[in-house]
Amino acid sequence: MVKNVLVSLFAVFLFALGAGGSFYFSQWQEKQKDAEELAATEGELPADLAATDTATTATVTPEKPSDPLPTPARPATMSAEQIVRYASQYRQQVEQLQKREADLIRQESRLDLAAKDVDQRKMEIDGMLKQIQGYVQQSETLLAKLQAERQMLQEEKDLRDKEVQQINDSRSLPPEIQQQNLSKSAQYISGMQDKDAAAVIKNWVNDGKMDYALQVLENVSERDASKIMSALCEEDQVLVGEMLIALNEMERPEPATKKR
Repeated sequence: MVKNVLVSLFAVFLFALGAGGSFYFSQWQEKQKDAEELAATEGELPADLAATDTATTATVTPEKPSDPLPTPARPATMSAEQIVRYASQYRQQVEQLQKREADLIRQESRLDLAAKDVDQRKMEIDGMLKQIQGYVQQSETLLAKLQAERQMLQEEKDLRDKEVQQINDSRSLPPEIQQQNLSKSAQYISGMQDKDAAAVIKNWVNDGKMDYALQVLENVSERDASKIMSALCEEDQVLVGEMLIALNEMERPEPATKKR
């Protein structure tokens, strides 16, 4: 595009130069023609002054003009040095225009490369932004899930704390009431999933209520007790071993006192 503009300007410059030369040459020809006609008619009178009356035979002598006639302006002839100098200036101007055109082309190329680089960087930033947005969405989803699990754990903890409190309260009750509470706890444990029931038993044992946990297991059916112990064994075999030892000690009869 820049090259086309420079070529157009150069063509306009040549056209203006040719038109100016033609106009100057035509003016010079007209002035030269006027000068030749003036030189040819010098010393002759105009036609109206040369006419004579029919009744008068006297000869009219022309008067010399008081003011000198204007001399036509002649264009100065250009020497060879001037022609060479003008040609050199013209060549320099053409070279400057060509250099300017090359500079503009290089600048346009640099701007194109810079624009492409900016577009590439924009695409990379857009990709990073989308990736970050995906990470944010995943983090928000994970946070919501963790909050829900935390709420469930808190509710489960509150329920177990309530059960422990009920157990502690039941210890101060009469044996009949304690047996009723054991039956209720056994019924409650039997209605739960095996893993959930095993978790409740484990919490009781960890809270120091081993005897109560064993008594509750004694009040459930052998089948349910076996399932609960199997689920507990998958989670903590050491704890199951401790419970079996404690169960054997509870069932072992007290040794008889020696007679003296």
